[in-house]
Amino acid sequence: MGATRDELLRRGADISDVQDMGGVLFAHFADPDGNRWVLQGATPPEVRGAHL
Repeated sequence: MGATRDELLRRGADISDVQDMGGVLFAHFADPDGNRWVLQGATPPEVRGAHL
């Protein structure tokens, strides 16, 4: 998700920091028309399990 966020920032989007909500990653932004968007990405189980 970090690469996607970086690309949106590069294109001028005002996107939030990535938030980890217990293994599910979120970031949100609004487009020029005022539509709100949420990016969601899941942490792979093998990575999530390594941090428990």
